[in-house]
Amino acid sequence: MARNGIVITFHQLRHLFATSANDLGVADEYIQKLGGWASNNILKQVYTHTTKPLEDRYQQMIDDYFLGILHDKDAENNGNTVENG
Repeated sequence: MARNGIVITFHQLRHLFATSANDLGVADEYIQKLGGWASNNILKQVYTHTTKPLEDRYQQMIDDYFLGILHDKDAENNGNTVENG
């Protein structure tokens, strides 16, 4: 990796692997098995980290959900049903 200009320690690589696999939706049990961690707690508490793209994606999902509820409630208060638009 150093020949390609990438400077990373093996320990940093383990963090990167766990975080990336988690972001991709890989099951914790499989990440734990591949990384050789003794427990899921160690994997979650030490090796996986949140990433900005995933935080943004989840925040958008939450925003969309609650905006949908507000839209439905507003339509209901104005005498319209969701089905009627």
